[in-house]
Amino acid sequence: MIEGQLKDIGENIQPLPKGWVWTKITDVCALINGRAFKPSEWASEGLPIIRIQNLNNNEADFNYCNFKVDEKYLVDNGQLLFAWSGTPGTSFGAHIWRRGKAVLNQHIFKVEINEEDMNKNFLMHLLNRNVDEYIRKAHGTAGLAHITKGKFENSLIPLPPLPEQHRIVVKIEELFTRLDAGVEALKKIKAQLKRYRQAVLKYAFEGKLTEEWRKEKERWGWVRLGEIVTFEYGKGIRKDKRDSSGRVPVYGSNGIIGYHTTPLTDKPCIIVGRKGAAGEVHLSKVPCWPIDTTYYVYPPSEVDLQFLYYLFSTLRLSSLDKSTAIPGLNRNDAYAINIPLPPLHEQHKIVEEIERRFSVADEIEKIVDQSLKQAEKLRQSILKKAFEGRLVTQNPTDEPATVLLERIKEEKAKLSAEYKTKNKRRKSYEQKTSGMVKTS
Repeated sequence: MIEGQLKDIGENIQPLPKGWVWTKITDVCALINGRAFKPSEWASEGLPIIRIQNLNNNEADFNYCNFKVDEKYLVDNGQLLFAWSGTPGTSFGAHIWRRGKAVLNQHIFKVEINEEDMNKNFLMHLLNRNVDEYIRKAHGTAGLAHITKGKFENSLIPLPPLPEQHRIVVKIEELFTRLDAGVEALKKIKAQLKRYRQAVLKYAFEGKLTEEWRKEKERWGWVRLGEIVTFEYGKGIRKDKRDSSGRVPVYGSNGIIGYHTTPLTDKPCIIVGRKGAAGEVHLSKVPCWPIDTTYYVYPPSEVDLQFLYYLFSTLRLSSLDKSTAIPGLNRNDAYAINIPLPPLHEQHKIVEEIERRFSVADEIEKIVDQSLKQAEKLRQSILKKAFEGRLVTQNPTDEPATVLLERIKEEKAKLSAEYKTKNKRRKSYEQKTSGMVKTS
């Protein structure tokens, strides 16, 4: 359970630079939760409804709203938003909306500030810097958590003078731009490595990796997959019946899902997804337990297990799925595939050549992954320095944050009073018009 109260993030308050001040989130902004839409209210056209997935993924589909909603739920470009509920590590965080007019769904706060007194990009970076702490002290389960509004509002944040907020944002975005360019280059290398591995397998099963080694090309043959292997059905084993103290891997369509003490297979085998992740291929080098959403395959004596695994990886078995609901693989469709089959000694050589090339790619990928982790650490280090006042120089002529904070509080109180008066008048008007309708 992710339980416990969201204490002030500044419970061990660190000294701030001269001119800065600790304050509460509620002192500098107002948080408005989105509207709780019912599925029956979703439409296929109208204003897009901003859900958490629309913040994290620009490709995510929208639901739409085709009726009038309270204006407090309306969002336009430049609005600061904060997702406060969902899966830790993926759902939470601050975003600036840049995709046009929309309506806000529940589980997302609309963060209202006076931009004359607060830099919204500064606040966005600050909230994202602290998001792991907010999640750690949120309510919910290991897979789903939520930050309560009251405790979130009372969390402490460091507030610098307004001119310094602007300088900090400029510096953060300058450094992040460079960092993002490096990360993008690393991701391109990862994509190239994936294509390289695919090319290696393609050449391997065209005979190109071993053509200089091979003496008799004519000894390669073509056979149907069903002529050399049988897809055996896995067997279900409930999670509560597994013995997790065992070392026998339990395989589902997506790979290892647990462990048990007793294997279903009596030797190493290939596991193929039958339902769900249909066509996914896995290699178990030890006896294992494939569950009932999988097939398992033993190679015949004239076929190398590792060779067969690499060959299966090129067959695109997932493309054989013909189901309309849960993806599924019919083994008879797989049996009909024609495959190249070299002699056993050349299979061994092909595996050797594949693994030699893959090992180089694996080493490069390891370096890339380490660099990506270092980039994320550097990103957090930049933010840490920024909000400790160590990223840019202080200007003693800047208006102190204490003065700024008082002005923000006064303006916020004034706006709150105006909103309450306006809301009271609106409700009074609605009650009167409702009474007139009933009388008539």
